Amino acid sequence: MHTSVYYTLNAEKGVAEGPHTLAELAVLRGNGQLTPESWIAKPGDNHWERIADKALLLEKLFPNHPLVKVDQPPENTVDIRDILGVNLSREDPNTLIPALRKDHALKFKGISRNLRDYLLLIIFGNGLLTGLTLSVAINPMTLASCIGFFVLSSCGLAYVLFFVMDRY
Repeated sequence: MHTSVYYTLNAEKGVAEGPHTLAELAVLRGNGQLTPESWIAKPGDNHWERIADKALLLEKLFPNHPLVKVDQPPENTVDIRDILGVNLSREDPNTLIPALRKDHALKFKGISRNLRDYLLLIIFGNGLLTGLTLSVAINPMTLASCIGFFVLSSCGLAYVLFFVMDRY
């Protein structure tokens, strides 16, 4: 098992001391020789850092230090169940204004023009495409391509008339 070792910098003597394991660093902290402002480095590394700048080491050695972040939810959090409860408790707006509901019922008169136009275009457009296919389709690949074009044009027409365009 690999244990982390660190060198400490003795500020009074200006010398690196160690290597120290985490347990030895905890003893140095207990003696007051190690503070969050103490400088440390890993063996073979010439880059010295303060303990306060190394979050994991600061958390292990100084768990009550103000720089240690504890993952706790904020006090005034909003729960999704509260939001859904408020939304579900609201009344249906159509029941609040009966006149609106009546007006909506009066506006719907028979078949929509979108559906009428879709049916006309499908009947005459597919009839035209069928005639074109029978006159051009001289091999199975041409016939398969024409059938694919039927499907794509019918789906595209339905998408445009019912989902892209508003009711007219």
